[in-house]
Amino acid sequence: MMGDPERQQLERQRMVLRHFLRSRRARLSPLDVGLASAGRRHTPGLRREEVAVLAGVSASWYTWLEQGRDIKVSDGVLDAISGALRLNEIEREHLYRLAGTNPPPQTAKATHADLSRLQRVVEELLPAPAYVVDRYWNTLATNELARSILNVDDKDYNYLLAFFIDPSSRDRYPRWEEEAGRLVGQFRVQAARFPEDASFDRMAGRLSSASTKFAELWAQHEIRDSAMTSIEICHPSAGILLFEHMTLGLAESPDLRLMLYSPPAVPGGGSDRPIRIVGESALTTNGCQALAGFGGGHHGGHQGGHQGQTTVIHKRLSAIKPYQSPALPYGRPGFLVISPPRSART
Repeated sequence: MMGDPERQQLERQRMVLRHFLRSRRARLSPLDVGLASAGRRHTPGLRREEVAVLAGVSASWYTWLEQGRDIKVSDGVLDAISGALRLNEIEREHLYRLAGTNPPPQTAKATHADLSRLQRVVEELLPAPAYVVDRYWNTLATNELARSILNVDDKDYNYLLAFFIDPSSRDRYPRWEEEAGRLVGQFRVQAARFPEDASFDRMAGRLSSASTKFAELWAQHEIRDSAMTSIEICHPSAGILLFEHMTLGLAESPDLRLMLYSPPAVPGGGSDRPIRIVGESALTTNGCQALAGFGGGHHGGHQGGHQGQTTVIHKRLSAIKPYQSPALPYGRPGFLVISPPRSART
């Protein structure tokens, strides 16, 4: 039985629905929707009967809907009304929610203008690596550091497929196993958001066939959120780079997500300037491997090695020296550089 708070919330929602439908109807003229204008009109916009004709429903049923009566509404009818009232994607989603049902997923692809705007956004985020992906993890826009540090391309590139199929990804991510579990869990959550999209099943099948690790993780049915997390990237000449990775949704395009890799703040000291943990490539043939191997093998005994390396790095914070990247605009703060532990040098 519905309590007073729930009943009041339902009444407010029906009132909003009533005003929304009336306002959408008032902004259209018969000529806008291909109808002949018959006689004088006392109020602007379409009549309820005209909306009902365009949507293929009875005039009395549409009147009940606009009045906020307790009636059952199917997705097909809501789609028909959305078309009759010429609603855009945001308005269509709003109508669904006001009617008490979940809107179907948007399927519109990003236009050339959209991609140009996204490209400008990720470039403005430098010096942080950043890229934009669609619902399937296809990359749509990347900045220079995303390409050079993460090896993420914006031409026919799928981040998830590359992570599991490209052998070099295991060298790029010191904690590859941990990152793999996180990605598969997020992919499962993403697939659940679009239950009618069979592309996720096809993609999971392709990944399972190509990667035994993906198949193993997929069978576990684990889910993960997209909360901010620390992530390490191995760069062959720079060493291990430490970032805070966050996933940001784009309000205007629910399909798209911005992946941002922000350098973490220096602990203590009050300055909170971003840092970058790098290896001195001049001292090693591969700074990444030297740091990753500190205290253990690159893959085998890696976990203990990482803990030792991190301890040494934090003990050496007093030796940090500011570094201004020449690629940054004058006066803009750059990264701070941490040398690799001496035990990692050759």
